[in-house]
Amino acid sequence: MAANGFLNTTQLDLSAYKESLKQYLRQQDQFKDYDYEGSNLSVLLDILAYNTYHNALYLNMVGSEMFLDTAQLRESVVSHAKELNYVPRSRTSARITLDVTVNVPAATEIFTPPDSVTIPKYFKISGKDINNNTSYYFVTEEPIILSRASGYSAQVQFFEGIVLTEAFNYNSRIIASSEDADTDSITVLVRDSAISTNSTTWSRADSLFGLSATDTIYFVQGAQDYKYEIVFGNNVVGKSLTPGNIVYLQYRKTVGEDANGINRFASVDSVEGYSVSLSLINNTDKTDGGSYQETTESIRFNSTKYFQTQERAITSGDFVSLIKTNFPSLRTVIAYGGEEATPPRFGKVLISAVPFDGVILSDPLKLAIQEFARNRTTLSIDPLVVDPDFIFVDVQSVVKYNNTKTNKTANELRTIVNQAIHDYTDLNLADFGSDLRFSKLTNAIDLSDASIVSNETNLRLSKRITPQPAVPFTTTWNFENALLTDYIGRAYVNETPVITSSQFLYRGFNASIEDDGNGTLLLKTDELDDVNVGTVDYTVGIVNITSLTVDSYPGNSIKIYALLQNQDVETATNKVIIIDQEDISIQVNAVRA
Repeated sequence: MAANGFLNTTQLDLSAYKESLKQYLRQQDQFKDYDYEGSNLSVLLDILAYNTYHNALYLNMVGSEMFLDTAQLRESVVSHAKELNYVPRSRTSARITLDVTVNVPAATEIFTPPDSVTIPKYFKISGKDINNNTSYYFVTEEPIILSRASGYSAQVQFFEGIVLTEAFNYNSRIIASSEDADTDSITVLVRDSAISTNSTTWSRADSLFGLSATDTIYFVQGAQDYKYEIVFGNNVVGKSLTPGNIVYLQYRKTVGEDANGINRFASVDSVEGYSVSLSLINNTDKTDGGSYQETTESIRFNSTKYFQTQERAITSGDFVSLIKTNFPSLRTVIAYGGEEATPPRFGKVLISAVPFDGVILSDPLKLAIQEFARNRTTLSIDPLVVDPDFIFVDVQSVVKYNNTKTNKTANELRTIVNQAIHDYTDLNLADFGSDLRFSKLTNAIDLSDASIVSNETNLRLSKRITPQPAVPFTTTWNFENALLTDYIGRAYVNETPVITSSQFLYRGFNASIEDDGNGTLLLKTDELDDVNVGTVDYTVGIVNITSLTVDSYPGNSIKIYALLQNQDVETATNKVIIIDQEDISIQVNAVRA
C-alpha cells in the first residue's frame, strides 16, 4: 500500500495529480503491470485528476478570498474593508465656482424687481472644454438666494453630474443602481408609506459616536459591482425603518475625471423665468476634483491605513493617509509641522498637494482640504494648505548615435530621447522629496535606443517669478542645492555667470539678470548702467531679489536660471522637481562607431 498523503493537494497542476494517481496504482500488485496510457483506466484517472484539481482550485480560491491580503474578487476585498469601517471611494464630481448673475430687468412703471430670486437645488448648466466638443452637465448642491442689493449676483459652486432619483420599498437591500454614483452627493428621504405625502430627510453618519436610538441617520457601505448600499439604524444606534416605508435616493451620476479641465459654461435652465449669465472668477479657472472609483488594489492598501488613523489626524502620516483617501484627484500629498517651514509657523501643520491634472490646487479645493483636515485633528493644531514649491530643471542634452545601427531619423531619435526624459520624470520625480539622480537620468537617455552611443547632458535649476509690471517686486527662494563655485567660494566665472534669466523689458530696453561672481545680482542692459537687484548665496542656493521693476515680459513668467555645483538635485519639505517640455533641449548628432 502507498503511504497516506500520496497527493499534494496544495498544488494546482492537473498532470501532476494524474501522475500521482498512477504512481499510487503502480505500487498495488493488481495494477502494477497496467498500460496507463492506452487502457480505459487512463480515462478514469483523468476523471479523478480533474475532480481533485477542481476541488483543490475551489478550496484555494475560498481560502484566498477569506483574507484581505490574498482576496482577488473586488466584492471580497470590499467586504473585508467593511470590517475595518472603510467605505471604498466612489467616483467624484468635477467642480468649479462661477460668478452667476440672474438677469432681472430694471424697474419700470409696470414692473417692480423682486427683493430676491432663488437658484434652486440641482439648477443645471452645461460645460465644455475649449479643446473638446463633449458637453457635460453641472448642477448646484443647494438652493441659493440672490438679493436685489447684490445685483442678483453671487459666486456659486457647481458639480458635474446628472441627478438620479430612485424609489425603494423598504423590504430589501437599498443599493444605488448606478456604478458611477458620487456618494458625497447622496440624499435620502423617507416616507412612512406609499400614500403618505410627507417626507423626512435623513442625515449621513460615518461613525457611531454620539448617536442615539432615535437619530434619523443612514450609513453608506460598499456593495457588489462598484455599487453602494444604504444601511439604516437598528433602534439602538440610529432609528430603524419598518417594512412599507418608502425610501427615495437622490445622487449625482458622474463621469469622474473626464470632466476635469472644463472652462466654458452656458446656462441650461432659467431662474424664475429670468435668463442667467455665467463667467469665470479668474480667466485661468477650470474644473477639477473629478476622479474615477477606487481600484481594488487601492482599497486593499488604504483600508488598513484608514483603520490605523481611526478617522483622526495627529501625525503627518495621518494627514497624508486621510487626505489621499478622500481627495482622489491629488497625485501626491505631504504634511509637515510649521516649525520646519521657512520662516517657522508654529502651531500649524502645513499641507501641500499636487493634482493629477495640474500643478496648483484651485482655491475651493484648498478650502475643502483645509476644512476636512480641521474637522479631524485636535484644537491645538491648525491645518493650513499651502502651494508646493516647484524647482524646475532645465535639461540640455547632446546625444550621439551610430547611424549604421538604425534606420531612424534624427527627429525620431529626438522624440525617443524626449520621451525617455518624461518617463524618468514620471517614475522618479512624482512625489514630494523625490531627488533627481543625474547618473540615472543620463542612463535612461542612453538606453532609450540601441543606436545611442553616449550623451552629454547638463542641468540647471530655474525658478519662475511673476512681477507685476511697473511695481517693485521682492522675493526670496531657496534652490536647496549648492550653486557652482570655485575652491574659495567665489562663483565660478568662465565667461558664463552662475545666475542668468530670460529677457524682459526694463525702461524700454531688453534686459536680463546676471550675478557678478561675488554674490550680487545685477540687472543688465546694453544701453544702461547695471542695477543691483539682489543677492545670491552660492553655498546653500538662496536667491534674494530685493527690488526689481520691469515694464513687461513675454509669456507668463521670468525664468531665473542657476548652474549647479553637483548635477544631482535634492529636495526637502514641500519641494517638487519638475522637468517641463519647454525646458528640454535635445541635439542629436550622428557618429560612426
